[in-house]
Amino acid sequence: MKYKLYLFASLIFLIQGFCHLLIDALPALFLDPDPLQYYPLLDELRLNVFGTSRTMLDFLKGFSQTMGVFMVFYGGMNLILLKTGDEFILSNNYILFLNCILSALLVLLSVLYFHWPPVIFFSFSFVCYLIIVVQNLRKVSP
Repeated sequence: MKYKLYLFASLIFLIQGFCHLLIDALPALFLDPDPLQYYPLLDELRLNVFGTSRTMLDFLKGFSQTMGVFMVFYGGMNLILLKTGDEFILSNNYILFLNCILSALLVLLSVLYFHWPPVIFFSFSFVCYLIIVVQNLRKVSP
């Protein structure tokens, strides 16, 4: 059971990361036309940060692609860890606590700033990791 929960939670990160990169690469296919009309305006607004001139569209795309790459590699890293030593990973509360904390923070940030898909996906990951932690803690307590 723990193996499947960890696998599911990690796959969610991986899939969400690939979807994030795909949507960023092909916004016209996935986004409503209304937000896309603001892209030229974002491209006109220039910022100088540390001597480098960038547009707000550069920042938007940069943050979006960074998030997508992060999620792909984070999910992939968790899958590799699970494959190399699932008993160690599934019983190691430090790794599980970190996964819980990260997932909980991403749920909070998603609720504050994003739309429903990331809220739901990060919530699933958080719940899966949390269930494993609770199971481990019940095993340890007398």
